[in-house]
Amino acid sequence: TSEWLPHMGIVFTEPKTKASNRTFKVGKHCFDMLKEYKLYQNGIRRKAGTAWAQTVQIENGKTVQNDLLFTWFPKFMQEHDLPAVTVHSLRHTYASLLIAAHVPIVTVAGRLGHAQTSTTTDIYAGFIKSADAAASDTMDAVFDHIKQLKPDDAKQA
Repeated sequence: TSEWLPHMGIVFTEPKTKASNRTFKVGKHCFDMLKEYKLYQNGIRRKAGTAWAQTVQIENGKTVQNDLLFTWFPKFMQEHDLPAVTVHSLRHTYASLLIAAHVPIVTVAGRLGHAQTSTTTDIYAGFIKSADAAASDTMDAVFDHIKQLKPDDAKQA
């Protein structure tokens, strides 16, 4: 986990809970986009030369090699005429899309690193209600379709 501290910059600490330290599968398209972004970042790193921060400070003052993927994320967004969002805002978009796709809340919570599903439901309550309304609308559309079928067609459905 990283956080900005005045007079120290970005400091890395251990995740808050055991659930925060996780591994999960990503799809091919996501993986391909991450590889493409890494190539972009490597180009920026080469241009930066010695100005590139070679190390970052983690908990207890220890330093480690800077191999962070999203170091130049704001610059990438600007260069590609994309909205000025943060990496953290992408987390909220990700969660909202999963909820809208009716992914079980246990799965969403696990992917976000929430130890309790209640944390997820509290934060994303509005999106959950929207997804529930969409589910209701979908069922209405199914029933409307069934009503429009001829009697013989309805038996086959």
